[in-house]
Amino acid sequence: MTKDMKNTLENAAKYIIETSARETSTGNWITYPEDMPAGIISAELFSKHKDQIIDMMLEYEAVAEAVSGSDGCIDVIMYLDYCPNFEPHEDERDDYPDDREILDPLGSRRESEKPEPAKPTLAERLEEGKRRAALHEKPVNTEKTKIQGERA
Repeated sequence: MTKDMKNTLENAAKYIIETSARETSTGNWITYPEDMPAGIISAELFSKHKDQIIDMMLEYEAVAEAVSGSDGCIDVIMYLDYCPNFEPHEDERDDYPDDREILDPLGSRRESEKPEPAKPTLAERLEEGKRRAALHEKPVNTEKTKIQGERA
């Protein structure tokens, strides 16, 4: 995947996350290919790459679930702490008061794990072995009791 394509898909994922959080009153939001602004991603690219977009969306803690719908849509469930228009039922008012802090959904991206360092090649390992061997000094044995060729 090219860097430009990756950026396009990331922008589509961000748009869906931000729109879902801002527009939903229940935590659930559905985005169809034709809902996407053409300046972000075309409907054709959206349909072709929706699984990659979903994978990118799941990197955000604000997204509880994102799945591909059978009709070409992306169905998202957002955590309610990120949804300013969430309308709680009467028994949920204590958990979601009107003056509660609304978290930024795009600020919730999880830290990706650092990739493992590349293993050294055989040539690199041989060079390292030679370097280490050159640093190693042979111990002097001063306690020889036999001279070569003689019996004691």
